[in-house]
Amino acid sequence: MATLRDIADAVGVSIRTVSRALSGSGYVGEAVRSRIIETADALGYSPDPVAQSLRLGRSREFVVIAPSVDELHLAKIAGMEEALERAGYSLSIVIARGFSPAVAGELADRVRRRKPAGVAVIASGHDATSIVDALKECALRVVSVDAPEVEPSVRLDRPAGVADAVRYLVDTGRRRICYVGPAASTERLSGYRRAIGEAGFTPVEIDPGDGSRYRRSVARLLARRPRIDAIQAYSDERALQLLSGLHDQGVRVPDDVAIVGFDDRWAARYSWPPLTTVAQPSRELGVAAASWLTGASTEPVVVIPTRLIVREST
Repeated sequence: MATLRDIADAVGVSIRTVSRALSGSGYVGEAVRSRIIETADALGYSPDPVAQSLRLGRSREFVVIAPSVDELHLAKIAGMEEALERAGYSLSIVIARGFSPAVAGELADRVRRRKPAGVAVIASGHDATSIVDALKECALRVVSVDAPEVEPSVRLDRPAGVADAVRYLVDTGRRRICYVGPAASTERLSGYRRAIGEAGFTPVEIDPGDGSRYRRSVARLLARRPRIDAIQAYSDERALQLLSGLHDQGVRVPDDVAIVGFDDRWAARYSWPPLTTVAQPSRELGVAAASWLTGASTEPVVVIPTRLIVREST
């Protein structure tokens, strides 16, 4: 592997001059800088991030805090890591036991001791206020991912995604469209209500409660009059439970009832029938978070649109 000395010898300058040229600090003539960069590329020079951190007194490592190793979280982390690696940084992962005020201080202190260049917090359904505040108190650069209650943040436009899905159902001739999901989670529900209102339809909203009850709730759904002909589910996991319940009741999907999920999880492509869903662009969220951490983006809120994936369930 090429070193700074190799580059200095090839160009005929001092190691200090090579270091200044590659780090962008201090004066180096433009012609000399260009020769140094070209030589470094030709020799395949790659800087040692640990050595850089020691020399510059700044960490080249970022930390991401996630509540679990859920497939959507991992996709966000993968996008973040790829973008940070291209910028010459590394990424470490911390799995949190929770984001409550009771654990936020201890978690923030654990992260602070690593002396990272910055921290991303993947919230996704968790209130990240306490942990973000605790990290900021440690004078750390922080961006949240999918935490609408705090800034700076990168987040999905969930209401628009659900509204687009419901409009699609309307356009395909569905008239009695039901939303099934937790009433306390209002982002997706607001999108449903918006599109139903635009269509002039009466909203039908059911909250089965605990996740294990979704499959059993189908009988109650089918008992409604007039009978529903489409379901917008809160998530793919809930949609797949509802799909099983529809099969239990002998309901044909999509002939009798169409169903749409949210997330575009791996399983959605392989259900029977394959599930139409609103896709989360998780990697894009990770890339956007990396851009904010490195200073390439300074917007306090970055909103990423979702995408409707149409499959055989509609």
